[in-house]
Amino acid sequence: MSCDVVIQAQNLGKCYKIYHRPEDRLKQYIFPQKTFYKPFWALRELSFEIKRGQCVGIMGQNGSGKSTLLQLITGILSPSEGNVTVKGRVAALLELGSGFNPEFSGRENVYLNGCLLGLTREEVEEKFEKIVAFADIGEHLDRPVKTYSSGILVRLAFAVQIMVEPDILIVDEALAVGDARFQLKCFKRLEELKANGTTILFVSHAIELIKTFCDNALVLDMGKYIFWGDTKTAVTKYYQILFPDQQEPFKEDIQHNSIECKVTATDGNLSSILLNKNDLQRTWGNGGAYINHAQITGVKHPNIIIRGTILTISLQVQLDHLKHNSIAEKENQIKNLIIGIRFDNNHGVPVFDIIHELSPKELHELEERNINTVDLQFEIEVPELRQGDYFITFGIAIGIIHQVTPLYSSDNVLILTLEPDNKILGQLRPKYQSKRIMEWAI
Repeated sequence: MSCDVVIQAQNLGKCYKIYHRPEDRLKQYIFPQKTFYKPFWALRELSFEIKRGQCVGIMGQNGSGKSTLLQLITGILSPSEGNVTVKGRVAALLELGSGFNPEFSGRENVYLNGCLLGLTREEVEEKFEKIVAFADIGEHLDRPVKTYSSGILVRLAFAVQIMVEPDILIVDEALAVGDARFQLKCFKRLEELKANGTTILFVSHAIELIKTFCDNALVLDMGKYIFWGDTKTAVTKYYQILFPDQQEPFKEDIQHNSIECKVTATDGNLSSILLNKNDLQRTWGNGGAYINHAQITGVKHPNIIIRGTILTISLQVQLDHLKHNSIAEKENQIKNLIIGIRFDNNHGVPVFDIIHELSPKELHELEERNINTVDLQFEIEVPELRQGDYFITFGIAIGIIHQVTPLYSSDNVLILTLEPDNKILGQLRPKYQSKRIMEWAI
Protein backbone atom coordinates (compact mmCIF):
# COMPACT_ATOMS: atom_id res chain seq x y z
CA MET A 1 0.00 0.00 0.00
CA SER A 2 1.57 3.29 -1.15
CA CYS A 3 2.20 5.99 1.45
CA ASP A 4 -0.11 8.31 -0.56
CA VAL A 5 -2.98 5.79 -0.46
CA VAL A 6 -5.23 6.27 2.60
CA ILE A 7 -8.08 3.89 1.67
CA GLN A 8 -7.54 0.60 -0.14
CA ALA A 9 -10.23 -2.01 -0.82
CA GLN A 10 -9.37 -5.45 -2.20
CA ASN A 11 -12.19 -7.77 -3.34
CA LEU A 12 -14.34 -6.23 -0.63
CA GLY A 13 -17.72 -7.83 0.03
CA LYS A 14 -20.48 -7.88 2.63
CA CYS A 15 -23.08 -10.65 2.84
CA TYR A 16 -26.14 -10.74 5.09
CA LYS A 17 -27.87 -13.97 6.09
CA ILE A 18 -31.63 -13.75 5.55
CA TYR A 19 -33.59 -16.16 7.76
CA HIS A 20 -37.25 -16.74 6.91
CA ARG A 21 -38.12 -18.07 10.39
CA PRO A 22 -36.58 -17.32 13.83
CA GLU A 23 -35.97 -21.00 14.52
CA ASP A 24 -33.74 -21.19 11.41
CA ARG A 25 -31.10 -19.20 13.29
CA LEU A 26 -30.97 -21.85 15.98
CA LYS A 27 -30.78 -24.64 13.40
CA GLN A 28 -27.89 -22.86 11.69
CA TYR A 29 -26.04 -22.67 15.01
CA ILE A 30 -26.63 -26.35 15.79
CA PHE A 31 -25.98 -27.64 12.25
CA PRO A 32 -23.33 -25.27 10.79
CA GLN A 33 -22.61 -27.68 7.92
CA LYS A 34 -26.09 -27.00 6.51
CA THR A 35 -27.58 -23.76 5.18
CA PHE A 36 -30.84 -22.47 6.62
CA TYR A 37 -30.60 -18.93 5.26
CA LYS A 38 -30.64 -17.07 1.97
CA PRO A 39 -27.45 -15.06 1.32
CA PHE A 40 -27.87 -11.41 0.33
CA TRP A 41 -24.76 -9.67 -0.98
CA ALA A 42 -25.04 -5.95 -0.23
CA LEU A 43 -21.57 -5.45 -1.71
CA ARG A 44 -19.24 -7.75 -3.58
CA GLU A 45 -15.86 -7.87 -5.40
CA LEU A 46 -15.06 -4.19 -4.94
CA SER A 47 -11.47 -2.97 -5.33
CA PHE A 48 -10.14 0.59 -5.45
CA GLU A 49 -7.54 2.97 -4.01
CA ILE A 50 -8.09 6.52 -2.76
CA LYS A 51 -5.13 8.83 -2.25
CA ARG A 52 -4.55 11.53 0.33
CA GLY A 53 -6.29 14.81 -0.50
CA GLN A 54 -8.67 13.33 -3.07
CA CYS A 55 -12.37 14.12 -3.02
CA VAL A 56 -14.35 11.12 -4.25
CA GLY A 57 -18.06 11.03 -5.06
CA ILE A 58 -20.00 7.80 -4.53
CA MET A 59 -23.11 7.37 -6.67
CA GLY A 60 -25.81 4.75 -7.02
CA GLN A 61 -29.49 4.17 -6.57
CA ASN A 62 -30.98 3.38 -3.17
CA GLY A 63 -29.90 -0.14 -2.26
CA SER A 64 -26.78 -0.04 -4.42
CA GLY A 65 -24.41 -0.56 -1.45
CA LYS A 66 -23.21 2.99 -0.80
CA SER A 67 -23.99 3.07 2.92
CA THR A 68 -22.65 -0.47 3.38
CA LEU A 69 -19.36 0.60 1.82
CA LEU A 70 -19.07 3.61 4.11
CA GLN A 71 -19.80 1.48 7.17
CA LEU A 72 -17.08 -0.97 6.11
CA ILE A 73 -14.59 1.89 5.70
CA THR A 74 -15.43 3.33 9.12
CA GLY A 75 -15.24 -0.09 10.80
CA ILE A 76 -18.90 -0.19 11.83
CA LEU A 77 -19.27 -3.39 9.80
CA SER A 78 -16.82 -6.22 9.20
CA PRO A 79 -16.38 -7.52 5.64
CA SER A 80 -17.61 -10.98 4.67
CA GLU A 81 -14.82 -11.29 2.13
CA GLY A 82 -11.79 -9.29 1.10
CA ASN A 83 -10.47 -6.43 3.19
CA VAL A 84 -10.34 -2.65 3.45
CA THR A 85 -7.34 -0.75 4.85
CA VAL A 86 -7.73 2.79 6.20
CA LYS A 87 -4.88 5.07 7.32
CA GLY A 88 -5.61 8.07 9.55
CA ARG A 89 -8.38 9.50 11.72
CA VAL A 90 -11.83 9.08 10.19
CA ALA A 91 -14.77 11.40 10.83
CA ALA A 92 -18.11 10.34 9.37
CA LEU A 93 -21.57 11.82 9.01
CA LEU A 94 -23.47 8.65 8.13
CA GLU A 95 -26.66 9.38 10.04
CA LEU A 96 -27.86 12.62 11.58
CA GLY A 97 -26.69 12.83 15.16
CA SER A 98 -25.14 9.37 15.25
CA GLY A 99 -23.11 9.19 18.45
CA PHE A 100 -25.16 11.92 20.14
CA ASN A 101 -26.88 11.22 23.45
CA PRO A 102 -30.42 12.67 23.12
CA GLU A 103 -30.60 13.40 26.86
CA PHE A 104 -27.36 15.44 26.86
CA SER A 105 -27.20 19.05 25.83
CA GLY A 106 -25.48 20.14 22.64
CA ARG A 107 -22.51 21.36 24.69
CA GLU A 108 -22.12 17.98 26.41
CA ASN A 109 -22.43 16.16 23.08
CA VAL A 110 -19.60 18.22 21.60
CA TYR A 111 -17.27 16.81 24.27
CA LEU A 112 -18.75 13.32 23.88
CA ASN A 113 -18.28 13.29 20.10
CA GLY A 114 -14.80 14.72 20.40
CA CYS A 115 -13.81 11.85 22.68
CA LEU A 116 -15.34 9.32 20.26
CA LEU A 117 -13.15 10.84 17.54
CA GLY A 118 -10.05 10.25 19.65
CA LEU A 119 -9.52 13.75 21.05
CA THR A 120 -8.62 14.49 24.66
CA ARG A 121 -10.81 16.84 26.68
CA GLU A 122 -8.09 19.49 26.43
CA GLU A 123 -8.07 19.21 22.63
CA VAL A 124 -11.86 19.54 22.51
CA GLU A 125 -11.72 22.61 24.77
CA GLU A 126 -9.14 24.14 22.45
CA LYS A 127 -11.47 23.74 19.45
CA PHE A 128 -14.74 24.31 21.31
CA GLU A 129 -15.24 27.99 20.42
CA LYS A 130 -14.60 27.28 16.72
CA ILE A 131 -17.11 24.43 16.77
CA VAL A 132 -19.78 26.56 18.44
CA ALA A 133 -19.15 29.46 16.05
CA PHE A 134 -19.40 27.21 13.01
CA ALA A 135 -22.61 25.50 14.16
CA ASP A 136 -24.16 28.85 15.09
CA ILE A 137 -27.15 27.32 16.90
CA GLY A 138 -27.43 30.00 19.60
CA GLU A 139 -29.29 29.11 22.78
CA HIS A 140 -29.94 25.57 21.53
CA LEU A 141 -26.38 24.70 22.58
CA ASP A 142 -27.46 24.20 26.20
CA ARG A 143 -30.72 22.40 25.44
CA PRO A 144 -31.15 18.60 25.21
CA VAL A 145 -30.41 17.24 21.76
CA LYS A 146 -33.77 15.43 21.73
CA THR A 147 -35.43 18.85 21.32
CA TYR A 148 -33.41 19.69 18.17
CA SER A 149 -34.85 19.87 14.69
CA SER A 150 -33.03 17.90 11.98
CA GLY A 151 -31.52 21.15 10.66
CA ILE A 152 -30.06 22.18 14.05
CA LEU A 153 -28.84 18.63 14.67
CA VAL A 154 -26.90 18.41 11.42
CA ARG A 155 -25.34 21.84 12.00
CA LEU A 156 -23.88 20.74 15.33
CA ALA A 157 -22.90 17.25 14.11
CA PHE A 158 -21.19 18.61 11.02
CA ALA A 159 -19.39 21.32 13.00
CA VAL A 160 -17.88 18.76 15.37
CA GLN A 161 -16.76 16.44 12.59
CA ILE A 162 -15.03 18.98 10.37
CA MET A 163 -13.51 21.22 13.05
CA VAL A 164 -11.47 18.32 14.48
CA GLU A 165 -9.57 18.27 11.15
CA PRO A 166 -9.78 14.54 10.33
CA ASP A 167 -7.52 12.75 7.86
CA ILE A 168 -10.60 11.25 6.16
CA LEU A 169 -14.05 12.84 6.17
CA ILE A 170 -17.13 10.92 5.05
CA VAL A 171 -20.31 12.86 4.24
CA ASP A 172 -23.45 10.85 3.41
CA GLU A 173 -26.24 13.19 2.21
CA ALA A 174 -25.94 15.16 5.46
CA LEU A 175 -25.75 18.55 3.74
CA ALA A 176 -29.17 18.07 2.15
CA VAL A 177 -30.74 19.10 5.46
CA GLY A 178 -28.94 22.38 6.11
CA ASP A 179 -30.17 25.71 4.74
CA ALA A 180 -28.46 27.44 1.80
CA ARG A 181 -26.32 29.72 3.98
CA PHE A 182 -25.07 26.81 6.10
CA GLN A 183 -24.38 24.70 3.00
CA LEU A 184 -22.21 27.47 1.57
CA LYS A 185 -20.27 27.65 4.84
CA CYS A 186 -19.82 23.87 4.81
CA PHE A 187 -18.48 23.74 1.27
CA LYS A 188 -16.00 26.51 1.99
CA ARG A 189 -14.77 24.51 4.97
CA LEU A 190 -14.59 21.34 2.88
CA GLU A 191 -12.45 23.20 0.34
CA GLU A 192 -10.10 24.22 3.15
CA LEU A 193 -9.84 20.66 4.43
CA LYS A 194 -9.23 19.35 0.92
CA ALA A 195 -6.47 21.94 0.36
CA ASN A 196 -4.86 20.83 3.63
CA GLY A 197 -4.75 17.18 2.51
CA THR A 198 -7.95 15.74 3.99
CA THR A 199 -9.47 12.94 1.93
CA ILE A 200 -13.22 13.40 1.45
CA LEU A 201 -15.82 10.79 0.50
CA PHE A 202 -18.99 12.50 -0.66
CA VAL A 203 -22.22 10.55 -1.11
CA SER A 204 -25.04 12.48 -2.74
CA HIS A 205 -27.82 12.21 -5.30
CA ALA A 206 -27.10 15.86 -6.20
CA ILE A 207 -25.14 15.19 -9.38
CA GLU A 208 -24.08 18.81 -9.91
CA LEU A 209 -22.42 18.87 -6.48
CA ILE A 210 -20.41 15.77 -7.31
CA LYS A 211 -19.36 17.17 -10.70
CA THR A 212 -18.35 20.47 -9.11
CA PHE A 213 -16.65 19.25 -5.95
CA CYS A 214 -15.21 15.78 -6.62
CA ASP A 215 -12.03 14.74 -8.43
CA ASN A 216 -13.17 11.17 -9.12
CA ALA A 217 -16.29 9.12 -8.57
CA LEU A 218 -17.32 5.55 -7.85
CA VAL A 219 -20.57 4.16 -9.29
CA LEU A 220 -22.31 1.19 -7.65
CA ASP A 221 -25.38 -0.76 -8.68
CA MET A 222 -26.99 -3.67 -6.79
CA GLY A 223 -23.84 -4.01 -4.68
CA LYS A 224 -21.56 -4.33 -7.71
CA TYR A 225 -18.80 -2.14 -9.08
CA ILE A 226 -19.83 -0.27 -12.25
CA PHE A 227 -17.22 2.44 -12.74
CA TRP A 228 -14.33 4.18 -11.02
CA GLY A 229 -12.73 7.27 -12.58
CA ASP A 230 -13.45 10.82 -13.76
CA THR A 231 -16.73 12.39 -12.65
CA LYS A 232 -18.04 13.15 -16.17
CA THR A 233 -17.93 9.50 -17.22
CA ALA A 234 -19.22 8.42 -13.80
CA VAL A 235 -22.29 10.64 -14.13
CA THR A 236 -23.01 9.18 -17.57
CA LYS A 237 -22.72 5.64 -16.16
CA TYR A 238 -25.06 6.59 -13.32
CA TYR A 239 -27.67 7.93 -15.76
CA GLN A 240 -27.37 4.73 -17.77
CA ILE A 241 -28.37 2.81 -14.64
CA LEU A 242 -31.35 5.11 -14.09
CA PHE A 243 -32.45 4.72 -17.72
CA PRO A 244 -31.51 1.16 -18.76
CA ASP A 245 -33.31 1.40 -22.12
CA GLN A 246 -30.32 3.36 -23.41
CA GLN A 247 -28.42 0.06 -23.64
CA GLU A 248 -30.47 -0.83 -26.73
CA PRO A 249 -28.56 0.19 -29.87
CA PHE A 250 -30.22 2.18 -32.64
CA LYS A 251 -31.64 -0.18 -35.24
CA GLU A 252 -32.15 2.24 -38.13
CA ASP A 253 -30.01 1.27 -41.11
CA ILE A 254 -28.70 4.67 -42.21
CA GLN A 255 -25.33 5.41 -43.75
CA HIS A 256 -23.39 8.33 -42.23
CA ASN A 257 -20.13 10.09 -42.75
CA SER A 258 -17.70 10.72 -39.91
CA ILE A 259 -17.41 14.14 -38.30
CA GLU A 260 -15.91 16.79 -40.51
CA CYS A 261 -15.17 20.52 -40.32
CA LYS A 262 -15.61 22.60 -43.49
CA VAL A 263 -14.18 26.10 -43.79
CA THR A 264 -16.70 28.37 -45.50
CA ALA A 265 -16.16 31.63 -47.31
CA THR A 266 -17.53 33.79 -44.47
CA ASP A 267 -15.53 36.57 -42.86
CA GLY A 268 -12.85 35.53 -40.42
CA ASN A 269 -12.52 32.01 -41.84
CA LEU A 270 -15.46 30.77 -39.81
CA SER A 271 -16.19 27.06 -39.92
CA SER A 272 -19.23 24.84 -40.22
CA ILE A 273 -19.04 21.70 -38.07
CA LEU A 274 -21.20 18.77 -39.16
CA LEU A 275 -22.22 16.15 -36.63
CA ASN A 276 -23.87 13.03 -38.01
CA LYS A 277 -25.75 10.28 -36.22
CA ASN A 278 -22.61 8.27 -35.51
CA ASP A 279 -21.31 11.29 -33.58
CA LEU A 280 -24.63 11.79 -31.77
CA GLN A 281 -25.24 8.32 -30.33
CA ARG A 282 -27.62 8.32 -27.40
CA THR A 283 -25.70 8.21 -24.10
CA TRP A 284 -28.81 7.60 -22.00
CA GLY A 285 -32.57 8.16 -22.06
CA ASN A 286 -35.80 6.25 -22.69
CA GLY A 287 -35.89 6.63 -26.48
CA GLY A 288 -38.78 7.92 -28.57
CA ALA A 289 -36.82 10.73 -30.25
CA TYR A 290 -33.23 11.48 -31.18
CA ILE A 291 -31.13 13.91 -33.18
CA ASN A 292 -30.34 12.74 -36.68
CA HIS A 293 -27.65 15.32 -37.43
CA ALA A 294 -26.46 18.74 -36.30
CA GLN A 295 -24.58 21.61 -37.90
CA ILE A 296 -22.81 24.37 -35.99
CA THR A 297 -21.87 27.49 -37.96
CA GLY A 298 -19.87 30.48 -36.75
CA VAL A 299 -16.88 28.65 -35.26
CA LYS A 300 -13.36 29.84 -35.97
CA HIS A 301 -11.21 26.96 -37.20
CA PRO A 302 -10.41 24.77 -35.30
CA ASN A 303 -13.39 24.81 -32.90
CA ILE A 304 -12.71 28.27 -31.45
CA ILE A 305 -15.64 30.47 -30.40
CA ILE A 306 -15.46 34.24 -30.03
CA ARG A 307 -17.42 36.32 -27.55
CA GLY A 308 -20.17 38.41 -29.12
CA THR A 309 -20.34 36.42 -32.36
CA ILE A 310 -23.40 34.44 -33.47
CA LEU A 311 -23.41 30.64 -33.34
CA THR A 312 -26.06 29.03 -35.52
CA ILE A 313 -26.94 25.47 -34.51
CA SER A 314 -29.20 23.51 -36.85
CA LEU A 315 -30.71 20.19 -35.75
CA GLN A 316 -32.81 17.53 -37.39
CA VAL A 317 -34.91 15.69 -34.79
CA GLN A 318 -36.15 12.20 -35.64
CA LEU A 319 -39.48 11.25 -34.04
CA ASP A 320 -40.90 7.88 -33.06
CA HIS A 321 -44.52 8.89 -32.39
CA LEU A 322 -45.63 5.48 -31.16
CA LYS A 323 -42.86 5.13 -28.56
CA HIS A 324 -43.08 8.79 -27.55
CA ASN A 325 -46.82 8.44 -26.85
CA SER A 326 -46.27 5.21 -24.96
CA ILE A 327 -43.62 6.77 -22.69
CA ALA A 328 -45.77 9.85 -22.07
CA GLU A 329 -48.71 7.68 -20.97
CA LYS A 330 -46.54 5.42 -18.81
CA GLU A 331 -44.85 8.36 -17.06
CA ASN A 332 -48.08 10.40 -16.89
CA GLN A 333 -46.45 13.27 -18.79
CA ILE A 334 -47.90 15.64 -21.35
CA LYS A 335 -47.18 14.64 -24.95
CA ASN A 336 -44.83 17.51 -25.73
CA LEU A 337 -41.18 17.54 -26.73
CA ILE A 338 -38.43 19.71 -25.21
CA ILE A 339 -35.28 19.89 -27.36
CA GLY A 340 -32.32 21.43 -25.57
CA ILE A 341 -28.65 22.26 -26.01
CA ARG A 342 -26.48 22.57 -22.89
CA PHE A 343 -23.03 24.11 -22.52
CA ASP A 344 -20.92 22.69 -19.65
CA ASN A 345 -17.57 23.95 -18.40
CA ASN A 346 -14.53 21.68 -18.15
CA HIS A 347 -15.70 20.44 -14.72
CA GLY A 348 -18.94 19.18 -16.25
CA VAL A 349 -21.03 21.88 -14.55
CA PRO A 350 -23.80 23.39 -16.73
CA VAL A 351 -23.14 27.04 -17.62
CA PHE A 352 -26.23 27.75 -19.73
CA ASP A 353 -28.77 25.99 -21.92
CA ILE A 354 -31.26 26.85 -24.64
CA ILE A 355 -34.48 24.99 -25.49
CA HIS A 356 -37.23 24.75 -28.08
CA GLU A 357 -40.56 23.13 -27.21
CA LEU A 358 -42.94 21.33 -29.56
CA SER A 359 -46.45 21.45 -28.12
CA PRO A 360 -48.82 18.45 -27.99
CA LYS A 361 -50.87 20.13 -30.75
CA GLU A 362 -47.83 20.47 -33.03
CA LEU A 363 -46.80 16.86 -32.44
CA HIS A 364 -50.36 15.63 -33.09
CA GLU A 365 -50.42 17.50 -36.41
CA LEU A 366 -47.05 15.98 -37.40
CA GLU A 367 -48.30 12.49 -36.51
CA GLU A 368 -51.53 13.00 -38.48
CA ARG A 369 -49.50 14.04 -41.54
CA ASN A 370 -47.07 11.12 -41.01
CA ILE A 371 -44.10 13.51 -40.62
CA ASN A 372 -41.28 11.95 -38.57
CA THR A 373 -38.57 14.62 -38.73
CA VAL A 374 -38.43 18.22 -37.52
CA ASP A 375 -35.76 20.75 -38.49
CA LEU A 376 -34.80 23.38 -35.91
CA GLN A 377 -32.40 26.31 -35.91
CA PHE A 378 -30.95 28.10 -32.86
CA GLU A 379 -29.04 31.37 -33.02
CA ILE A 380 -26.88 32.11 -29.98
CA GLU A 381 -24.82 35.17 -29.25
CA VAL A 382 -21.71 33.83 -27.51
CA PRO A 383 -21.85 35.33 -24.00
CA GLU A 384 -18.98 36.89 -22.05
CA LEU A 385 -17.82 33.59 -20.56
CA ARG A 386 -14.58 32.79 -18.83
CA GLN A 387 -11.87 31.48 -21.14
CA GLY A 388 -11.56 27.71 -21.44
CA ASP A 389 -13.17 24.63 -22.97
CA TYR A 390 -16.95 24.15 -23.15
CA PHE A 391 -18.69 20.85 -23.84
CA ILE A 392 -21.93 20.66 -25.82
CA THR A 393 -24.67 18.18 -24.88
CA PHE A 394 -27.87 17.65 -26.88
CA GLY A 395 -31.00 16.41 -25.12
CA ILE A 396 -34.69 15.68 -25.68
CA ALA A 397 -37.32 15.22 -22.97
CA ILE A 398 -41.06 15.34 -22.32
CA GLY A 399 -42.94 16.99 -19.47
CA ILE A 400 -42.55 20.29 -17.64
CA ILE A 401 -39.16 21.90 -17.04
CA HIS A 402 -37.55 20.42 -13.85
CA GLN A 403 -40.11 17.58 -13.95
CA VAL A 404 -39.19 15.90 -17.20
CA THR A 405 -38.77 12.36 -18.47
CA PRO A 406 -35.56 12.16 -20.56
CA LEU A 407 -35.86 10.55 -23.99
CA TYR A 408 -32.42 11.22 -25.41
CA SER A 409 -29.12 12.68 -24.27
CA SER A 410 -25.91 12.77 -26.25
CA ASP A 411 -23.31 13.97 -23.77
CA ASN A 412 -20.21 16.04 -24.50
CA VAL A 413 -20.32 15.46 -28.25
CA LEU A 414 -18.18 18.49 -29.07
CA ILE A 415 -15.64 20.72 -27.34
CA LEU A 416 -15.58 24.42 -28.21
CA THR A 417 -12.77 26.59 -26.87
CA LEU A 418 -13.31 30.22 -25.90
CA GLU A 419 -10.58 32.69 -26.76
CA PRO A 420 -8.55 34.00 -23.77
CA ASP A 421 -9.69 37.03 -21.80
CA ASN A 422 -7.98 37.49 -18.45
CA LYS A 423 -10.37 40.29 -17.48
CA ILE A 424 -13.21 37.85 -16.71
CA LEU A 425 -12.64 36.47 -13.22
CA GLY A 426 -15.98 34.70 -12.69
CA GLN A 427 -17.77 32.21 -14.92
CA LEU A 428 -19.71 34.85 -16.81
CA ARG A 429 -19.80 38.62 -17.25
CA PRO A 430 -23.30 39.94 -18.05
CA LYS A 431 -23.98 42.84 -20.34
CA TYR A 432 -24.19 45.92 -18.15
CA GLN A 433 -23.77 49.67 -17.99
CA SER A 434 -22.16 51.74 -15.28
CA LYS A 435 -22.14 55.51 -14.74
CA ARG A 436 -21.33 58.01 -12.10
CA ILE A 437 -24.40 59.65 -10.63
CA MET A 438 -24.75 63.21 -9.41
CA GLU A 439 -23.15 63.90 -6.04
CA TRP A 440 -25.53 65.54 -3.61
CA ALA A 441 -24.27 68.11 -1.20
CA ILE A 442 -25.35 67.74 2.44
